[in-house]
Amino acid sequence: MDWGFIFERTFSAMIGPEVMVYALAAVGLNVHFGYTGLMNFGQVGFMAAGAYGVGVSVFWLGWNFWVGVLFSFVYSAVLALLLGIPTLRLRADYLSLVTIAASETIRLLARSRVMQPITGGVEGVNQFAGPFYDLSPFELGKFYSFGPFKYLGRDVWVLLVGWTLLILVTLMVRALMKSPWGRTLRAIREDEDAARALGKNAYFYKMQSLMLGGMIGGLAGLLQVVQKASVQADTFNPVITFTIWTMLIVGGAGRIWSPIVGASIYWTLIVFVENTLRQLPDGTRASLERTIELSDFNIAMLRFILVGAGLLLLALTAASAATDNTPVVTATNVVKTFGGLRAVDVEKLEIRRNKITALIGPNGAGKTTFFNLLTGFDQVDSGEITLDGQIITGKPPHQLAGMGMVRTFQLTKVLSKLSTIENMKLGALNQRGEKFWSALVPGSWTKQEREVEARADAILKRFNLTHMRDEYAGTMSGGQRKLLEMARALMTEPRVVMLDEPMAGVNPALAQSLLELIKALPAEGRTVIFVEHNMDVVQEISDWVVVMAEGRIIAEGTPAEIKSNKAVVDAYLGAHHGADLSQVELS
Repeated sequence: MDWGFIFERTFSAMIGPEVMVYALAAVGLNVHFGYTGLMNFGQVGFMAAGAYGVGVSVFWLGWNFWVGVLFSFVYSAVLALLLGIPTLRLRADYLSLVTIAASETIRLLARSRVMQPITGGVEGVNQFAGPFYDLSPFELGKFYSFGPFKYLGRDVWVLLVGWTLLILVTLMVRALMKSPWGRTLRAIREDEDAARALGKNAYFYKMQSLMLGGMIGGLAGLLQVVQKASVQADTFNPVITFTIWTMLIVGGAGRIWSPIVGASIYWTLIVFVENTLRQLPDGTRASLERTIELSDFNIAMLRFILVGAGLLLLALTAASAATDNTPVVTATNVVKTFGGLRAVDVEKLEIRRNKITALIGPNGAGKTTFFNLLTGFDQVDSGEITLDGQIITGKPPHQLAGMGMVRTFQLTKVLSKLSTIENMKLGALNQRGEKFWSALVPGSWTKQEREVEARADAILKRFNLTHMRDEYAGTMSGGQRKLLEMARALMTEPRVVMLDEPMAGVNPALAQSLLELIKALPAEGRTVIFVEHNMDVVQEISDWVVVMAEGRIIAEGTPAEIKSNKAVVDAYLGAHHGADLSQVELS
């Protein structure tokens, strides 16, 4: 196999015309879906509108090429209006149905005999891009080499113009999405009703988004046919739309540069696989051809199948990681004694990842001691504790915080003589300014300090503590201290958050907001373990409940299962036997 040839072709494809065109189309789709949440399954229709806008204007109307370029944008915008007016007031799925139907209708209509005088039918439109190439400073038929890249002069001119437009359009979208207009689009994506309730005309903004993304898609179609110097209806088949979707998803929807990254990765893989198949050794090729003939057509199909299968496997792997059911914390044969008393004797405990686990039991059950063992504030006599498969038995609290496990305390440990913002900044890990010699050189840490402060301000805003930012923490109420301690813990960017009686001493005015903040943590990829006596709280926020008695775990299950567990009721309700478990506090 000629690996030099394979890699030369692959590297050339990374910035080739296909990547340029598809990335530009994906930028438009990113405006639709990534930033506004519009389900456009017909982006190729906008590309066709842009392509035929210039082709038909020159071929049928006899207009100047540059006037045709202008009208390619007009046609794309008109298509967006025609599709958006009847659908954008309806459910999102209507737009997806209408766009995919419209794109295929455009293709079939353009290739039909009826439209042949206008669109050229199946033969298409040719020889209309001359004025564009007349401006080229490169000799059109000459090869130009740029390191590993080698292109004809005409392709160099197309790439120079196309990539310049791609970068400019991407920067324009970046500026728009950082503006209040872009903020409104993102609000509509997250919750359209909330945006409307705040006085935003969602229909108006969605229409603007559809038109903008459609015109960017039209520009992609225009560049594609200019590069090929031909408009062919079958170039714009529905598969193209889903190729663009794949590129956007690979790059990451809702990110500025994701269309370019996704298009480069996808098309590079396609070219690499294709050229590898063509360069297979004779023996390997012969073995493979027992199953499928490696004709040009079959190789073209196989490259998509293999890359698609690879991306599907990657997606499944990522999905598996996202829904990882492996425990994040385990405790095995953990024993802790004080004199002759076994305060903790836990045979096996597994804490579910990205879930909220409650640890309950009466006084003397061993909850606090076990909690301290997990967080490094006490040391086990025997047994093993792991965090994400790594043994953490015996590690001190500061090391555990660095590994992603952080805790709060039943009696809050906010630093009363430090301001709220100073408490918050203290929670950030790996601060250069905390080192003695670095502290003597402010220039080495002031930038990081500003970044830490910005992150702290964002979390304070989320916890509704901004008004206390510069006040001493000692002036806070008990509930505000609980909020601050939890907010400070999040500054460490933990994977596991350990909360010791988070609701103790919190007045009802703050209790619900604190509960909502705790419930939001698993969605951020955080696991919560908390000790609590209030069964109403346990039932409201817990995914799983662990019950301890005399140092042992006697029951595990969902809140509903624990509520009706006879052993738990018999052991811990005693005089309250027969009462509703939710009405009894396990003190």
